[in-house]
Amino acid sequence: MKFKIGIFVWLFLLIIFNQNILISQNKQNRKKPKQSSAVKVVKKEPYAGFQLPVYSEIQRDSIVVKTAGLVVFNSTSNKPQFYDGSIWINFTNERYIGEHYGGGIVFYIDETGKHGLIAAPSDQAEAIIWGNFKYAVESYETQMGIGKFNTKKIVSFSNQFDIAATICYNLSLNGYKDWYLPSKDEVYTMYHNLKALGIGKFSDELYWTSSETDFGNAWVYNFSTGFETEQGITKKARVRAIRNF
Repeated sequence: MKFKIGIFVWLFLLIIFNQNILISQNKQNRKKPKQSSAVKVVKKEPYAGFQLPVYSEIQRDSIVVKTAGLVVFNSTSNKPQFYDGSIWINFTNERYIGEHYGGGIVFYIDETGKHGLIAAPSDQAEAIIWGNFKYAVESYETQMGIGKFNTKKIVSFSNQFDIAATICYNLSLNGYKDWYLPSKDEVYTMYHNLKALGIGKFSDELYWTSSETDFGNAWVYNFSTGFETEQGITKKARVRAIRNF
């Protein structure tokens, strides 16, 4: 009888032991989160220090509760940043694509790293004409850096107020008044550096450029397909203003 009781006790202890092993293995096999959400202290030499919470640009902007002084590592720009109560700021003075700066969002930086282009944080018009002119404006230039010149040319050509170029030219936003309608190549760059990455709250629709193709037509960029096409200037499209820094 004592022998049988001993066997049952032994089996019971064996079952408990195996369950503890399974629980321990399950804990070890749990998948680690893709992004860190807490500061990690690293003590092993030669890596002594601490690791900031790591977030992509989109994940960082999705943080619901954030207060001034919050610090994270931006894996999109590969830079540490802190929240000043209204915007995220780099620990260095270097600008980066997608940064909220200068009244909008940085989408282009030149070779010096000190200058570039900023898109307004939202659209200035959902459906507006490019113009209604009797003659060609001849704002045919399409290259980077020419949008401001094109815009001034369109505005000086006509006194029409409810057109794409004039809305941008007269825009006063976030403390800046030097906005303009981007050229074809500037809109192209804005699409690939912001819209294609899910930054900037763009719509999947047509956006005007300041580049004319010929009399009665101008370039528009399709933010759904990522391709440009020409469109009659009396037809409507969306507008996103930009400025230099």
